[in-house]
Amino acid sequence: MPEAASSSPDTSKPASFGYLSWYLIPSNESELTRAGIVLYLLGLFCTFIFFSQLNILSIDMLKPQCIVIGIYVWIWAVLLPRVWIQLAALFKFQKRWLNIAILVLAFGGADAVIFYELSAVQNTLYPVLISLPAQLLFYFNFNKWTFELFPPAVKNYLFIPVLAVLFALILLPLIPQHLGGTKTEQVRVVFKDKTPDLLASRFVKGTGTYRFLYETDKDYYFLEKASDQKSGIVMGYVVKRIEKTEIVKLEFKTNPWADF
Repeated sequence: MPEAASSSPDTSKPASFGYLSWYLIPSNESELTRAGIVLYLLGLFCTFIFFSQLNILSIDMLKPQCIVIGIYVWIWAVLLPRVWIQLAALFKFQKRWLNIAILVLAFGGADAVIFYELSAVQNTLYPVLISLPAQLLFYFNFNKWTFELFPPAVKNYLFIPVLAVLFALILLPLIPQHLGGTKTEQVRVVFKDKTPDLLASRFVKGTGTYRFLYETDKDYYFLEKASDQKSGIVMGYVVKRIEKTEIVKLEFKTNPWADF
């Protein structure tokens, strides 16, 4: 009689992996260098995807923000899923569908909590339904009908870029700028010319509060909501590029725990 296949998630560890490498945490200097490069490229890729939607293509390739974003992608796409798979393996239910259901709920529930906490809104179903299928397909082994910690190389090449794009489009806009994300923040802008100049921009010249988006060596980028005048419904967003020579200063709100 053939031996029944195990219904538990596949948590077998390749022999070449050390304990730290199990979760792609560098355990030596060589791995640290490779990990830094991968995280930087992931972050740079996500930054480009996000800002290209707003027609901002002059990306600063030396920003530490890229590594921070790369770490966020790694936590969401690698660390947390492996934690859920490991926790589900502890139950070892005999029914295969029960193990799969628990992991689907774990993946979806974790995404829902992340989206809810970052956006502070209850409508989290839409982003979860977008990200959940890609995560499940990445870690699911159709041959063994179970989840696996270490997807094959082909899946890594295919799904990591997909997950990075989803992160850039769904999660990155929800992370505040002071945490390395791209969520716009209100800043107080003081212009040099206090006389309105509609040809230069639609901003009212002088001191005002605007949503800061991005900065290059020559320009500041701000984001405006384009709303319907009657209903107030947001119809879209308008990016405003203002040369730094037009601005005296930007006043950012500092965190209350900063004491200099």
